[in-house]
Formats: sequence, C-alpha cells, structure tokens
Amino acid sequence: MAWLTTTHLERFANGFAEKVTELFAKKTDIPKSLPANGGDAETVNGHTVEANVPQGAKFTDTTYSAMTAATASAAGKSGLVPAPAAGKQAAFLRGDGTWAVPTNTTYSAMTAATASAAGKSGLVPAPAAGKQAAFLRGDGTWAEMAEATNAEIDAIIAGTFS
Repeated sequence: MAWLTTTHLERFANGFAEKVTELFAKKTDIPKSLPANGGDAETVNGHTVEANVPQGAKFTDTTYSAMTAATASAAGKSGLVPAPAAGKQAAFLRGDGTWAVPTNTTYSAMTAATASAAGKSGLVPAPAAGKQAAFLRGDGTWAEMAEATNAEIDAIIAGTFS
C-alpha cells in the first residue's frame, strides 16, 4: 500500500463533498424551513405533553436494578454497579460483581536477541525524540530504514542484490 499524501486526502474530501451535495439535491422530502423553537408535539412523533413540567422537576417513577454477576454458566445482567469501598480506587469491577486490584502488573524490559540466543518479550525501550519513523530491531535498538539508492533498486530488478 502506498503512502497517502495531503493531495490524496484533499482529492478524497473534495470528491466526497461533491457526492454528498449530489445526493442531497435528489432528496424531495427535506423541509424548506424549521421552526426556531424546534416545533411542537405534532412534530415529535405525535407525542403530547399533557401538563407543564416545572423547572427542577424530579421524576420518581424510574427504578433501576443492581447488576447481576456473571458465573461460569450464566451471563450477568446490566444494572447499577456496587460501590467500591474506601481504599479501592485502584480496583476494577470484575464480571462476578466484586472489586479487585489487578495482579501481575510488574513487567520486565525486553531482552535483546543475539546471534546465539533468542530475545525475550517485555517492555521495549522508549524511542528518542525525532525517532518517530524508526523501528525496533531485535537487538533492542531503534533504527531507521534508509531510502534505497537507484543502484540498489537496479540490483534488485536484476536479481543481483545482496
């Protein structure tokens, strides 16, 4: 896949805008204007508010259930989650409905590969500023790919590149 340039993106955006304009022009059910206040109940799926609702009103006819925990054989159900206890700010809510602190959160740095030994997975070294185009080598160092020269490309085409 080739790199996208800003020229490619501009071309795509302009083409997309033209297509949207073309499709919008074909629609016939678009109102020419809308009321400034959003309309009335007639324009909201036929629902009617039968009494004024005072500012700050509290609706008390809505109830919520607590979540149901998952088990090995049954899925849990959505709902209000249990409150974590004091001191559990680093915990997460498990599927069984309990709060737990993550375990095994200590990680080691990666071990680099050598000519005689495989490397080991782990945290990778941070790249330095200006190395955003670099890649991490198996020996644990950051490197940048050099642009191929014309001679190298000719050698690849000729099958003589080494």
